[in-house]
Amino acid sequence: MLAVPSNALASQHRTEIGLGQISVDISPELVAQAEADLVVVTSPTPDDSGTLPAVVTNSVAQFPRLHLVDQAYWIAGVGPLGGMRVLDDIEKILHEG
Repeated sequence: MLAVPSNALASQHRTEIGLGQISVDISPELVAQAEADLVVVTSPTPDDSGTLPAVVTNSVAQFPRLHLVDQAYWIAGVGPLGGMRVLDDIEKILHEG
């Protein structure tokens, strides 16, 4: 899974991105170089596909399993309730694919 927050600031070289990791935040300039089976993009309004960063929409063919999720609990929602909502999203995403 690749998590791409719209404000990600990572600056890793392509060969270092996500090696051995379950998820990784990457900067917008590196999205076009990324490869992932599943991409999760956080958004304040996940029902609006217009909130996908342009660099992601320009690479949509590269990411066939692209999902917008609510940053309120994926990023800011710490604690057991936020964690459960993230798990609910993951379960829903996995059942879709």
